[in-house]
Amino acid sequence: MFHKMLNKDGRIVNDIFLNDQLYMNTKGYAIYQNTIIFKKLNIDE
Repeated sequence: MFHKMLNKDGRIVNDIFLNDQLYMNTKGYAIYQNTIIFKKLNIDE
C-alpha cells in the first residue's frame, strides 16, 4: 500500500500529507481507503 504514497523516485508524495508530513489529508486518506477496500474484495487496482 505504501508504494501508492511514493513518487517514482521513492520520495513521499507531498500533496497527500498535511504540513507536518505525519498526518494525511483528504487525498491521502482516499488512497488509503481505496486500497483497503480493494484488498478486502481481492481486487487488483
